[in-house]
Amino acid sequence: HDMVLVTDFGHGFITPAIIKFLEASGKYLAVNAQTNSNNYGYNYITKYKRTDFVSIDERELRMPFSDNHGNIDDLIHKLKGITHAGTIQITLGEKGSKIFSKNAIHFTPAFATSIRDSVGAGDAVLSVTALCAYNKVAPEVISFVGNCVGALAVQIIGNEHPVYKKDLTKFIQHFLK
Repeated sequence: HDMVLVTDFGHGFITPAIIKFLEASGKYLAVNAQTNSNNYGYNYITKYKRTDFVSIDERELRMPFSDNHGNIDDLIHKLKGITHAGTIQITLGEKGSKIFSKNAIHFTPAFATSIRDSVGAGDAVLSVTALCAYNKVAPEVISFVGNCVGALAVQIIGNEHPVYKKDLTKFIQHFLK
């Protein structure tokens, strides 16, 4: 394997020893550390000190810094200093997303026109954007594709099925016409 994708849900499975092992592996490390009702205030992305790609939402960015109102770009730079991630993606829900790469931050608007269920949307975005980042896709394209995946994911109730490649391809082709 060349890439390790970590979805840290904060249930205690990923211990400090496992994190150190992953960080020392030398493999491309893509990480999402989620905040949810079972780990609220305890599962911060800042426990990772060496990552290549981070994908989290705005709340998961703000919580470790105890900063509800500060500038998101400043918080992204703080996170970069801790995780050393080359690429950081922050999903902003209906406001879109921001992606940091090569000392620049790019904004991409949201593409969803309605939301049926947001559960699992971040996981869908992570799964596709981590692969894009690993393959050195331009950050603006990563963010665009991520927001397309997110727009499709919020239409799926209860993780009934994944975002299918054919649906993503059709969405992107329609969007670009």
